[in-house]
Amino acid sequence: MRLSTKLVLVTLGLVIVPLVLLTASLLLLRVYRPRALRTDYGQEDTNIMNINVIRRFDALMNQLRQEITEREPETLLDPQQLSELNEVFLKDKAYLLGYLEECYFNGDAAGDNEEILGYIQGQEAFEDRDKLYFAGLSHPYLIGCQRFVSGGRQASLYLVCDVSGSLPSVTRIIFLVTISVLALAGGSIVMLGWLRLKFAKPMKQLQTAARSIAEGNLDFELVPESDDEFGELMGTFEEMRQRLKMNAEERLRYEQDSKILVSNISHDLKTPITAIKGYVEGIRDGVASSPEKQRKYLTTIYNKADDMDKLVDQLAFYSLVDTDRVPYHFTKIPVRAYFDDCRDELTPELEAQEFDLIYENTVDKDVLIVGDPEQLHRVISNIVSNSVKYRNRNAARGQIRLSVRQEREMILLEMEDNGIGIDRKDLPYIFDRFYRSDLSRSAATGGNGIGLSIVKKIVEDHSGRIWAESSPGKGTKLTIELRVWEENGHE
Repeated sequence: MRLSTKLVLVTLGLVIVPLVLLTASLLLLRVYRPRALRTDYGQEDTNIMNINVIRRFDALMNQLRQEITEREPETLLDPQQLSELNEVFLKDKAYLLGYLEECYFNGDAAGDNEEILGYIQGQEAFEDRDKLYFAGLSHPYLIGCQRFVSGGRQASLYLVCDVSGSLPSVTRIIFLVTISVLALAGGSIVMLGWLRLKFAKPMKQLQTAARSIAEGNLDFELVPESDDEFGELMGTFEEMRQRLKMNAEERLRYEQDSKILVSNISHDLKTPITAIKGYVEGIRDGVASSPEKQRKYLTTIYNKADDMDKLVDQLAFYSLVDTDRVPYHFTKIPVRAYFDDCRDELTPELEAQEFDLIYENTVDKDVLIVGDPEQLHRVISNIVSNSVKYRNRNAARGQIRLSVRQEREMILLEMEDNGIGIDRKDLPYIFDRFYRSDLSRSAATGGNGIGLSIVKKIVEDHSGRIWAESSPGKGTKLTIELRVWEENGHE
């Protein structure tokens, strides 16, 4: 069931239920109260409007009985005494009639009471009991009879009340109740209109937003316009949209990166494979006829195969980085000894590439860092590989300076080369996946654009940071910052 339909049903309930209750109450009064009147007062001609009037008149009758009991019977035949007593009842819109064989006292000076006297004389019920009765005459009257004996004769005092003036008060009560119910119904209708207005707009916005998402359109904004439940729902919906858009953009970037990676890997594999095929053909066709030349060809083939092996290893590691599953094995590493070993391992490789390694380490022997020795070695190897790959061909020899020093609680590792450098506009993006600052240069030198992204990932996983400085034609300097391990356990 739709929310708007539920609201309509609720509002109709607010309107109908009071009306039903009011009608049921009136019907109960109409049906059951007259029965009580007939039982209590012997009343046949009853009306629901007379309930409170009859009760009041019953109290007046009790007062009349008390007056008759307290007075001497002779005084009740004296018109002067009855006139004084009549003044008491006139305040309550009632008056007395004295009857002894005929009317001897009329408390209503303005009326002739012919109709009432005729009614009294024709009612045998007055002979049997002293209760109040309703007279269905030209005006609605309540008449009560109280008998007494004086001088051996039986006389009667009748209390007469014209209730026509009392009915409007009861009618006004019914009118006010009806107006109240109608006001409640009108207020409920107004509330329904307000609720529909309050709910219709956000519901329509949510419906439009859901339809847009279902159609794949995430380029919109859902702005909450209130602080109620709908506002919270719209805020949650907008957060979901933003996440879906981020996921879609991330998936698109991933697809683009995958295409770039396949393209780069194809190029990086094609170059050494082409070289290997050429040298193998040279050996097979007898071009490398001398042992020295064959040895040179085989060395080149080995180096190209080794490059391919490193490329495959790098790709395998990249898959771990991409899924955040790098297998780290952290341990305490002595900074001085570790980087001294790195220098000893790098020196022969760089000399074979016609590079000079300038090494400087001013860190004390007992200074430690916490890290994975294998992955930190991968960081240094990737940076050195980039320096070799992008060497300045105009320089006689390449040069790499490796400097390690301590500044307060941080270890700074600086690696600077004299290569071709990086343009200022490309510098902020060199750590992004698959970013290559110069496609034509990369095509010549190789490079798939994931080496420095791996470096950054490893450094950050060691709670460190890395940044670059470069000038085109003068070289590039990469600085890595790692925290010193302290005995108190802070890293």
